[in-house]
Amino acid sequence: MNYTGPRYMNYTGPLYMKETGPLYMKETGPLYMNYTGPLYRKDNGPRYMKDTGPLNMKDTGPLYMNYTGPRYMKDNGPCYVKDTGPLNMKDTGPLYMKDTGSLYMNFTGPLYMKDTGPLYMKDTGPLYMLNLSVAVISFYLVHKLSYER
Repeated sequence: MNYTGPRYMNYTGPLYMKETGPLYMKETGPLYMNYTGPLYRKDNGPRYMKDTGPLNMKDTGPLYMNYTGPRYMKDNGPCYVKDTGPLNMKDTGPLYMKDTGSLYMNFTGPLYMKDTGPLYMKDTGPLYMLNLSVAVISFYLVHKLSYER
């Protein structure tokens, strides 16, 4: 998933997330996370965690993390992330993401989504923009039937 809106998130696998937006998050593996934003957190492994940010961080295990800071992120497992911050994003599994914020995005496919703004969504996964495909087919059928008449 590529998201080029306010939070600029790239998601290339279950745990391979890069966010270059306000919190500047880069995660290149299960436990290799770097923050350069407000929380200034660097995690280089299960027992190598450094938090140089202001406040409100709790880590209760290798990937069981609770944030109560600006973005209000709760991580209850490897890929079970809940973010109740500005975009209200909830990820309830490795490949199932729901965003109920400004973009109102539901993603139930694998990982091949690109969203470049509120109305500019591209899904290159198996369904490949199912809604647009249905709309195009419907438009084609209506016009074909009208020409045949």
